[in-house]
Amino acid sequence: MKYAIVDLESTGPRLDKGDRIIQIGTVIFEQGKLVGQYEMLINPDCEIPQNIQQLTGICQKEVDQAPHFASVANLWLNRLEDCLFIAHNLNHDLTFMQHHFRECGIEFDPLAIDSVKLAKIIFPQALGFNLTDLSCYLNLAFNNAHQALADAQITGKILHLMANKLMSLPKATQAKLLALAKELDHQEEIFFKQPELFRSVDQIDQADPIKSQMNLPIQAQPKMNAQIDWLIEKTLDTDRLVIEGQWRPINSQLIKKWLAALSQSQNVSIVLAISSQSALEEWAKFLDQAQISYSFLLRPSQYLHLDHFKHYLDQLVITHLNQQELIVIGSTLVWLEETQTGLLMEMNHEMKIYDQMKRFYQGLLPSRTTSYFYQKALNHHHDQPLVLTQTTYLMEEVSHAHVFQKQAVLVCDNLSLLARHLSFFHQVRLEYSQFLILCQQVLDIFYHQDRAIASIQAAIMRLEHLINLTRQLLNILEAEIRQRQFEPVDGESRREVKVPSQTIQAIQTVHQQLQKGLKHLINDEDLEELLSIHPNHLQVKMTKMKYFLMHLDNIQAQLTQDNGYLIIRVSQIEDRYYQFELIWKPIRLEQEYQSAFDRFEQIILFSPGDFHFRLKSGTYYQLGLTDYSYLHLPQHIEKSEVIVPFTWIAKESRADKRVNEQAKLLGEFLQERIREESLPPLSLIIVNNRQQAIDSYRQLKSKLADQDQVRILAQHVSGSLNKIRRLAMDGIPTILVIQWQSLLNENWTLDQRACQIFWTRLPFRSLKDSYILALANHLAIEEDLIFDHLLVERMVVDFSIAFDYIDRHFNSQAFYLLDDRVFTKYYSKEIRQKLEHLIEFNLQ
Repeated sequence: MKYAIVDLESTGPRLDKGDRIIQIGTVIFEQGKLVGQYEMLINPDCEIPQNIQQLTGICQKEVDQAPHFASVANLWLNRLEDCLFIAHNLNHDLTFMQHHFRECGIEFDPLAIDSVKLAKIIFPQALGFNLTDLSCYLNLAFNNAHQALADAQITGKILHLMANKLMSLPKATQAKLLALAKELDHQEEIFFKQPELFRSVDQIDQADPIKSQMNLPIQAQPKMNAQIDWLIEKTLDTDRLVIEGQWRPINSQLIKKWLAALSQSQNVSIVLAISSQSALEEWAKFLDQAQISYSFLLRPSQYLHLDHFKHYLDQLVITHLNQQELIVIGSTLVWLEETQTGLLMEMNHEMKIYDQMKRFYQGLLPSRTTSYFYQKALNHHHDQPLVLTQTTYLMEEVSHAHVFQKQAVLVCDNLSLLARHLSFFHQVRLEYSQFLILCQQVLDIFYHQDRAIASIQAAIMRLEHLINLTRQLLNILEAEIRQRQFEPVDGESRREVKVPSQTIQAIQTVHQQLQKGLKHLINDEDLEELLSIHPNHLQVKMTKMKYFLMHLDNIQAQLTQDNGYLIIRVSQIEDRYYQFELIWKPIRLEQEYQSAFDRFEQIILFSPGDFHFRLKSGTYYQLGLTDYSYLHLPQHIEKSEVIVPFTWIAKESRADKRVNEQAKLLGEFLQERIREESLPPLSLIIVNNRQQAIDSYRQLKSKLADQDQVRILAQHVSGSLNKIRRLAMDGIPTILVIQWQSLLNENWTLDQRACQIFWTRLPFRSLKDSYILALANHLAIEEDLIFDHLLVERMVVDFSIAFDYIDRHFNSQAFYLLDDRVFTKYYSKEIRQKLEHLIEFNLQ
């Protein structure tokens, strides 16, 4: 068989916008032997955008002297017409080739394979599926990315390795993959039917490059060694301990190396509770590199349930699946041949088999035995000196069973996130808009039954009553929202308000009627026969009603206590409101975590900073940690400069207008840097919330519309954070707008690209923030004292934690704070004093 691996470079990805081919590269194989490789520049008869020139290294002068496609169309047709056409992102490369051939009066419709789809199935654990990510994952040298021939050559090497791996899989798995491949859009089934045809003779004798890199011991610097020794000494004999940096948050690498030294120097069993998924993966990578033995013990939903997966495969109809669903199933089948743990986080984030199965079962997975992989983790974690878990698992599982050994040491890497997870775990949520839809769907089912039957009539009356009560509640919630007189918005915005006591009383009254009516409907024995007739329809919806009733009972019970508050959360589009939710949130959590923590002989909590100030809005008060000892880790003062450029800080007083004015001023500054050719590869613009990110992006995009050599990305606008991070790491100068909370939560690290940082506004919480209002009420703080007593100290902690993270993880050439309140307000001196060991503010 003869196949051509083709790669194109173009002026952009959109044929409908007039984009054209500027380079073609191909390698051609026949019977596994390389028989030809070609590369050619193509004159697009248009300007190449600056960012494409920077990405590809192809300049305008080169293509202006190159042939037009029409003059070489027959040459390329002769090269490709008898070949199976393979491309990495077939939708781009084949579509562009067909379009250009069609302009010359030539129909080009070859058999074709998309190697991206193959890679997603064959390499489910790759970090990404572009050529750069795959070559890194496979340890293949790849130095000329975005050059057509180099891209085609590396695709050939990857194709060879995919064929090798497919041939090594059990025959039964290969057969299942072939059945899935037959439903893919192109001719990928050829690869799965005869993978040996895609092995290159030139590479067969080479060693398989898929190998683990040599693990080297982790070396600490002398200053860090002294801190590690200090930590080991101080943590020996204290049962309950909080540790915080003297001047700034403790370096996460120090915590890692301290734990490694502790686990190797003492015969102790350690349970490490990690604050986030990304941090968990970083810890696992560190422990592998340090050659420290460990095991995972996470929530059951984080392991693939084999019975559920097998049941799902038995029930689904392959021809009803879309392309992504086919790929996810194939990827999961391959992964199951490799995994030892069954942890879904091993797979690429695109391979969401758990979510896919939940959709199939309408949100309710079948009730079956305990997951094999989860049970395996439970059985084996006692054999390991170190167990990695997450704070959410401690709350959900440890309270029900003695999972961990009593003599174990519990270490939490981030006390602030622990408190946040505890608060989230204990909150109660009622989704009224969804419940109203659910009631209407069930009512529709009953309307189509024999309404002469008394039980059906009774059920219809109850459902109509429930719908009326739910609408009453929605009217109460909407009236409360409209009293706030929010400004209309162009896009979608999320609103959240604290519910006052008089409205709570009205809600409780309707709740009592709703509870009564829902219990009568759910407990109606006459409906059992109807449930058996509609097992996949009515039964699922009635189960969801039971869950709603359980949350309703819970929230009614919580409203009688004085340890939490109630909020309304809603989506706003223009001046209309949708998706109403009522959420009860706790203020203090003194007892809720004790049952989980009491199981450990020693507990060590690392705080990023809010414990030191004894904040009433921080974890010291929220968790009631008065019985814990407190340690300050000695640190050297390492101050960084923050420039406050007074002349280009927005002066508008209204928040929404100030965001737009600041984005315009920032756009002018960046425009000047572009003209001077002094713009660094990355400009990071940090905002405090979602709406600021969207508004800033719009203003910058408008201001820099004619600067095509710079790419502008923004959270909530430019796709997922994973996609944004990948784009921000390539060679194109990038302006990125992102929330500071996301940098911390996602463990972002872009230390390889020189950048400048612009923080647009100090991260003060709003005086209307529901948690701040509830906490002030709980502490009996007068309204005019809330800012001084709660907001200033909370802002200082948030800013110091985020600044320290950025300072450590980004290659910042300059840091600008676009907020003059560090110099112009009565509280300015207090802010500067609390940050003086971390930051030196420079007013310009």
